[in-house]
Amino acid sequence: MQEMSIRTTAQIYNFSELQKKKHERELREKRPFFITGIIVFISLLTICCFLYFSNSIVRAKEPSFDIQYKVVEVQEGDSLWSIARKNMEEKSNDYGFTDIYQYIHEIKKCNNMKSNQINTGCYLMVPYYN
Repeated sequence: MQEMSIRTTAQIYNFSELQKKKHERELREKRPFFITGIIVFISLLTICCFLYFSNSIVRAKEPSFDIQYKVVEVQEGDSLWSIARKNMEEKSNDYGFTDIYQYIHEIKKCNNMKSNQINTGCYLMVPYYN
């Protein structure tokens, strides 16, 4: 009697080897999509960063002028409002402040003032543009 060796189908076709080849082929087919996806993701990330940080760039809207300061003595009956109004009306301030509230705030900031109270005989630094 002749001995027949019985081999399973898995042994004949070597399925594990076929599966490895199939898996490698699938990876090769997916690789271009994966690389394209990474490139698209990095591009979008770069665009988002550019748009986010581009707003922080400061651009001058009009020519800037040097800010100067002059010292003003507070007279009887003066207030920050009257001092600001008087100095805003001067010709030297044509290119400077346009809003009196802004100007009063700037005077207070220059003189480290926390309130609007001023005393007669005191001196204030008043900003103006040259």
